[in-house]
Order: sequence, then C-alpha cells, then structure tokens
Amino acid sequence: MSLSETARTINATAYSYISSWALLTAAELRVFDRLPARSSDLGDIFPDADLVDTWMLTLADAGLVESDGEVWTQTPEMTTLLSGDNSYADYLGGQIMQQMTPRLTLGHTGENVLAAVLTDPASRRGYEGWFADADEAYAYQSSQYAGSLGPASALAKALPEPAGRVLDLGGGWGAIAQAVAKRHNVDVDVVDFGTVVASAPAGSDRVNFVEGNALDPSTWPDADYDGVVLSYLFSSIPDTNTHRYSQHSPNEVFDGLRYTTSWPAPADGPQRGHSSTRCSFPSTPRGRNLPCPPCSTTPDSPPTAALR
Repeated sequence: MSLSETARTINATAYSYISSWALLTAAELRVFDRLPARSSDLGDIFPDADLVDTWMLTLADAGLVESDGEVWTQTPEMTTLLSGDNSYADYLGGQIMQQMTPRLTLGHTGENVLAAVLTDPASRRGYEGWFADADEAYAYQSSQYAGSLGPASALAKALPEPAGRVLDLGGGWGAIAQAVAKRHNVDVDVVDFGTVVASAPAGSDRVNFVEGNALDPSTWPDADYDGVVLSYLFSSIPDTNTHRYSQHSPNEVFDGLRYTTSWPAPADGPQRGHSSTRCSFPSTPRGRNLPCPPCSTTPDSPPTAALR
C-alpha cells in the first residue's frame, strides 16, 4: 500500500463520523419522509439550500441518497428502510441519536449542532466565529500545521516557478507559504483571521502574515501577485462563495490578475469535498495549469466543515 493510500485508509475511519452524523440527523429530523425533493423544497424547515446541499452530498457519498442533478431521491430499498412510520429511521433518530450519541459526542450542551444550523443558519459560527476564541484557533492551527508540513514541501516542489509575490488565502500558520518561500525564494503573503496570524510560529522573513478574511477581498493586501494558493478553502465554504474563486470569473476577485486554477476533481467539475488544495498561477507562456499531485495533498477535508 502506498503512503497516499495508507493516509486515505486512515481517514476513511477518522472521518466516518461525518456521514454517520449526517444520517442520524436526517433520521431524527425525518428528512427521508420528504424525499424526493430539491434542496429548495425543504426551505420551510431548512432555510439555507447550500447547507442542505452539503448535507445531502454527504449522504449521497455514503450511498444513502441519489440525485439527478436537481432532485434528491432514494432507492426503493432505502425508502423502505428509512421512510414512513416505525421505520429504521425511528430507531436511528431516536435511540441512537437522542440517547446513545449524547453520551459520547454532544458534550455538556447536549446540542446537535448540525440540526441547529440546518434549521437556523444564523446560528452557524463559521470559521470566523470559531476562531474568535484564541484557544480554539491555536488548538486547530497547531494540529493543522503539523499535518501540513510534509504535503507543503511536496506541493512547493511541484509548483511552477513564480516570478513574483504569492498570495496564500486562508493559509493558517503558513506551512505551505513557508515551503513556497523557501523553495522558490519569493515573498508570500498569508491572509487569515487575527487569532491565527497572532499565534503563528516564527519562520522565514519572506512570509508576511496579514490579518483578514479569505472570503473578503477587501481585507486582502493591496499588492500585485504572480500566484495564489487556496488550500482547504473550497471544501470548507458554501457553494455560493466558490464561484468567486473559480477560473470562470478571475477578474471578479483578483481584479485583472491573470491566473489559472487546477484541482484534482471529477470530470464534471469541482465539487465540495473532492479536493483539498488549489494551486493558482499566471496564464503566461511560462505558467501552466497545475494538477496538484496526490503526494502533495492530504486526504480531502470533510465536506461538513462547511457547516461549522
């Protein structure tokens, strides 16, 4: 088994709680009784269609629901087991979700956060709210940084040679930025929340940390960049934001910066959760589309990170 296959095997178990949580929440909220339906059809209970899409994509990845691109459905066998009175969903949403699961995972509050944000999207903290707590930000970034050092080195090695400054959006403690700066001898600006950049470890003088929001261009440095790195970003934000970063509308965000974006994704286009790292560099004769090699990315971020 290769190193990348080994990592994916580990993550298959480590992230299995996500699909389990999505299923148990769907059973508790009786969502399967509402299918077939579009995400927007569920708006009377779940106002944010993006969140519903994320939820349904997680269920679909586990083989629990299907979609023709618009309508979410189930196979007859799944419908038999998970819909209607006295179905298996009653057991999952009742005994397992309401009695057994709280003993293990809901902590002191006893709150199902996934159910809460689905029914009340305004309650979603998001990364900005989550990282407002400096201790939470430190705990997250320290582990993320440690797990990113190896992939960052491989990614930096695979990148085309940038001629000028590079922008790293949502770059955390700068594992990738440090690797890019060292490998290519260029300056890199890392944009992330204040609690994140304030606790970042010391590194190369060529890496500059800027307090800002990766989703808010008004907080980015006013500078010219030869390349952009978006790592773990697309898989952690709603679909309504991802179009702003896609290759189809670069000027909308980067105001004239010529760049191309590549990702290891399905042939029908990028989808949340399918890819962790995007590498963006100028569309010049020297530049090229860069499909990030498998060795340069850690296994995919959990799709429901968008629900935090």
